[in-house]
Amino acid sequence: MLFANIYIKYGGSLDDLAIYVKSKFNIGDVNPSGKEQHRDGLNVGAGEYYCFELLGLELNLVVNQGEVLEEEYSEYQYYLYIKQLTEIEDEIFSGVIQLMAEVLKSNGILLAIELCK
Repeated sequence: MLFANIYIKYGGSLDDLAIYVKSKFNIGDVNPSGKEQHRDGLNVGAGEYYCFELLGLELNLVVNQGEVLEEEYSEYQYYLYIKQLTEIEDEIFSGVIQLMAEVLKSNGILLAIELCK
């Protein structure tokens, strides 16, 4: 099963980026599972992160530092770690990730994509 990271260059705060991502992906204020979107995580980036559920996917928006630092992408301040909650075909998952990236890019966000198994 594939997962993906979309690395994001963004000069604002994590909270501002979360609001931006929610608006661009039409994510509501409550996850379908009822789990909190804004979370504390001692080992995650700056100690807090966001978790959104959309289309059978879990999107974790984290600060690219600390325990979750991806050194190869250190020039990107944030990333979306995207995993499948429901198993879908790799080709479909890849297409969804490409669509998400295009939505962000078309709105001026500089990014990089990493698909992983």
